[in-house]
Amino acid sequence: YQVSRSMQELLRQIDPICAVPGCATIVTTSGESDHIEEFDHQHPDRGGPTSPQNLHRLCYSHHRLKTLGLIDPIRDPNTGVTTWTARTRGRSRPLTETARNTDLVTRELGDHLRVIWNSYLEREEDAHRRARGEAVDEESEPAADPPSPAAPLYDPEHPPY
Repeated sequence: YQVSRSMQELLRQIDPICAVPGCATIVTTSGESDHIEEFDHQHPDRGGPTSPQNLHRLCYSHHRLKTLGLIDPIRDPNTGVTTWTARTRGRSRPLTETARNTDLVTRELGDHLRVIWNSYLEREEDAHRRARGEAVDEESEPAADPPSPAAPLYDPEHPPY
């Protein structure tokens, strides 16, 4: 039921604005991560999984309305389109359909960052092996030399004025 920190961060990047159509409230630093299909507290395996596909960010006002059952999103698992309905005077009426919020972290960027991260992990592991005196796979690329020290920002002997 609890949304992990990494999942929270992903949701903030995917849904920076409240998911309710017409709401422009920014929910990156405030708001709620909300299950689209309600989490079943008594039978967690019966639906409402805590996964990015079943979560979105809502402002506090719209989260309260959803909790009270006054608005309800239903996301089509095949298309990612969310249909919102509102209950007023005991009747439900469709509000609108919205496409899945646009992912601000593109798949290409994610793939690129994953390659960089894996390279970093390999170099870090090689450094630990060397420190322990273990053999290192010679086919892996050698670690880059550390960067040379940066020039001081201010030289009292040669002021910039």
